[in-house]
Amino acid sequence: MNTPEALTFTRVSGADNTFFVVNRFDPATDKIISAWSEQEIKSWVQKVCESFFGFKTNGVLFLRSEPGFDFSWDFYNSDGSSAEMCGNAARCAVYYYYHQIDKKEEITLKTIAGEIRGKVLGPSWVQVQMTKTFDEKINFEIPDFATGYFINTGVPHFVVEKDSDKEWASRLRFHPLFGKPGSNITFVKVKSWDKADAVTFERGVEDFTEACGTGAVAAAMYLKSKAKDIQSAKINMPGGELIVENLELGDQPLLIGGAQFEVELKVFKEEK
Repeated sequence: MNTPEALTFTRVSGADNTFFVVNRFDPATDKIISAWSEQEIKSWVQKVCESFFGFKTNGVLFLRSEPGFDFSWDFYNSDGSSAEMCGNAARCAVYYYYHQIDKKEEITLKTIAGEIRGKVLGPSWVQVQMTKTFDEKINFEIPDFATGYFINTGVPHFVVEKDSDKEWASRLRFHPLFGKPGSNITFVKVKSWDKADAVTFERGVEDFTEACGTGAVAAAMYLKSKAKDIQSAKINMPGGELIVENLELGDQPLLIGGAQFEVELKVFKEEK
């Protein structure tokens, strides 16, 4: 697998959930990546996320043009798998697009889960309108594990009030009741009717992440299931606070939080 003479990786952080962004709007970059097989891309993603640069990163976003939208992406988790949606990755992608491609007031992104609309609200504050929430199951029992709250916020999440437990989550996430793709597992500690601490064990990463946008929405919807009147919630994740607004089942919640550029790196010659 060849790389371009200078393939640029821009590492963007959304509440310490980190992603490399590769700009396929650049013709030279797009030409090279178009020649890669899907397996080559997955292998390459695994390498750059795990060890290539000497630090770990949660995923890679390939941004490209898309008719009817400002852009679409090819989204890969650090293990090379794809996912229907990732809230913090969407915020990072919108942040990158605004600062590097086009400073539009509203930016549209096409994902497998549907259209995402985003805005950059300040120097390091980004809002995205998530996909519709659905498939809510209150008091959803997983035999031999726990009874919790299940919802799809772009990807499936099982929310449980329990101290975070990596080994437990790594087994639960593959439970047959979640179907073949499995589910993310989000642990919450309720602080008040509209505030909670949360951390998500993410599919594809197969570990806890510093922040998970769809997990924050799932945690907020869990609060909504208990306190029917709330329309917004503050979810504190290890990487920082995320605000979730527009909390009605079937609506498209707003996810708001910080984002920033961390580093720009280049791969030269034929390093793999």
